[in-house]
Amino acid sequence: MAAGTLLVALWPLLVGNAGPVGDARLFHLPYQMLVGDFARAGELLLWNPWTNGGSPDGVEPQIGAFSPLAVGSGLLAGGSSWSFVLFWLGTWCLSALGMVRLVRHLGAPAWAQYGIALAWCANGAFVGHAGHTCFVHAFAFLPWSVWCLDRALSSASVAARLRLAASAGAWWGLSALAGYPGLVVVCALVLVGWALVRMLPAALGEEPRASLRAVALALGVWLVTGLVVLAPSYVGFFAEGSGFSGRTDTLTREIATGWGAEDPAEANPLEPLALFTLANSVIAPAAARVPETDPFPVTDATSVGVNAGLAAWVLTFIALFGAARSRRNTALFALGLLSLGLALGHTLPLRAWAYDLLPPLRYFRHSAFFRVGLLFVVAVLAARGASRVDARGAARAALAVGLVAGLATATALAVLPQLTSRTPLALFAVPPVAILALAYSARLGERAMRRTLAVVTAGGAVFALLVGRPLMMEDTARRDRLDERRHAELDDNAGFERVPFAFTIPEARTDQLLAGETEALAPYFDKPVRTLFDSANLPEKSNVLAGYTALNSARHHQFAAFPVLMDQALGRERVFFAAEALHLPDDDATFATFAESTAAGTVPLVVHTADEPWTEVGDDATARIAAARLERVPFDLVRFEPTSLELELARPAPQDGWILVTERWARGWSATVRTPGGVDQPTPVERAGFLWRAVRVPEGATSVRFRYAPFGWPWLLIVSWGTLLALLVGSLRAKRGSRTAHV
Repeated sequence: MAAGTLLVALWPLLVGNAGPVGDARLFHLPYQMLVGDFARAGELLLWNPWTNGGSPDGVEPQIGAFSPLAVGSGLLAGGSSWSFVLFWLGTWCLSALGMVRLVRHLGAPAWAQYGIALAWCANGAFVGHAGHTCFVHAFAFLPWSVWCLDRALSSASVAARLRLAASAGAWWGLSALAGYPGLVVVCALVLVGWALVRMLPAALGEEPRASLRAVALALGVWLVTGLVVLAPSYVGFFAEGSGFSGRTDTLTREIATGWGAEDPAEANPLEPLALFTLANSVIAPAAARVPETDPFPVTDATSVGVNAGLAAWVLTFIALFGAARSRRNTALFALGLLSLGLALGHTLPLRAWAYDLLPPLRYFRHSAFFRVGLLFVVAVLAARGASRVDARGAARAALAVGLVAGLATATALAVLPQLTSRTPLALFAVPPVAILALAYSARLGERAMRRTLAVVTAGGAVFALLVGRPLMMEDTARRDRLDERRHAELDDNAGFERVPFAFTIPEARTDQLLAGETEALAPYFDKPVRTLFDSANLPEKSNVLAGYTALNSARHHQFAAFPVLMDQALGRERVFFAAEALHLPDDDATFATFAESTAAGTVPLVVHTADEPWTEVGDDATARIAAARLERVPFDLVRFEPTSLELELARPAPQDGWILVTERWARGWSATVRTPGGVDQPTPVERAGFLWRAVRVPEGATSVRFRYAPFGWPWLLIVSWGTLLALLVGSLRAKRGSRTAHV
């Protein structure tokens, strides 16, 4: 029922009257269309040859190329925008179902299960990050994981305990296969915190206290299973991303936490003024409507919302201070407050301390992510409060929450008057007035209180979804244009022709541009334009040098400033020969020297491999550079597919040397060279020219064939999906056995 109401509230997306916003439109939608194209072709996306010179996008978790849910949606709907809508809203609805299961397990009565689940799916994280599909996917399955983990800690059977703990890990690992890694880590911390809270003494009506041994066993099984499930993306990410993208490196303390940074906004913390959104679901969407004045300049508009629904706060108040209070409730709320403190980033030292103590927290910024912990805790405590709610307690709690929310809303409007410039003032009054109405109805009796509480809980969630529409959806113009694009075959050789960008939009906003690149690439356009980076080239399989992809590289951006290097990377004639190579490290000093040598039009072959001693370029620098000069080689394109590239040289190699192709390098690439005797000889693929692939060729070589397979392919995927399938079958059998036992 909660999932059905959610779909009704998001009906414009289902009927095609609206499309996604932000990164969901620019990045996730076209990528899911690409995943759908691959699925319909009976393949998985391993390498994307059409963006930024090529990218190992199969191992980028945010794309979901190894997620059975993303691939399944692509298989059902193909390379269309409906594949994305199915995956996007399906994730949302699964989260609602998971929260229903969890709150029912925690003892919430039937009248409260629906409203709490709906309130969870309408909180500030879901609404705010609707445009970040990978963010939502990362925390959407948290209720399922906690439900399984808590049952594991409560089970008397060792076999059931192991199966349930493994199921908790499977849900967490599944969320990671298409989720933002930072939020995956945040959810892992919430799960660990939940298990530790279960070690506290139990109050009346709570599950028995879990022993240290039981907690250690459950967390161990959860972690191992989760790591096995997420391995195809994350092991491949570090293996293939190393040397390809800077995203595999840790961030500095200033960038990750904002602590001591000149511009804390880079860490995207939750600034203190954003705490006003705790009191009202209208404030965050209202702020998003006035980007020119930006009421919360340190926090991105998508990360501002901390609203969990005032009715959920009423029930939380009852759980903490009413008859349902317990040490566990207090500890859970403390866990939520800790999450909120971490979300505040540079305002408090907590995020900086966490950076020092927990290495996984050094790989991502966006401190505001941590607010998900508080939002989840509020939903859980609401379920516990609903199990012990009474009319008198509800009246007191609703009166307190309504008055505080009303006062906070009035203060927010006084401090931030721009919030009302495009949002009617009356909308801000709806949430606190509804809660005060609840306080009044509670005085009319137990039945009236429960009915009103159920209506206000669900109604508040629907209201949050409706007022949050600007953060979730927009008109379908862009989505329609993507659907109309030509869907080229995956082995379309015409795609080898490379252009600078997918397309241009003259009125694109400056803050949506990639700094510095537009000016540098202006000579490649007929007239000055602003260029909006997105992945719109993917549905038609057009090959662009500068597109929107998560696995970016600073070196790739630097190439834009040098016309000679750009000429090598664009067009179709992108195969070169050099008799020698300069073996140099990939560092800023080397790149500066390399870039200077291109001013005269001479581009030497530079190879970056530790297997060879670094070239000492001294007094004979001019001669060494001349000997390593790259010359274009005429060729016939035999095959250009996502995981293979075959080139037939128009003339055999004149001498022993190197062939360079301006296609991006990654560790998973291998190659064979056909020798004069017609033998295909394996040869290593070296990273050359800072970005590209190069192979040694003997004199008389006639062809080069490249093949790509990420690290561990396909065994990591087989083990991951096999684990998910085994646990699904085991859960179904256990459920069937349980039903049989009760007959």
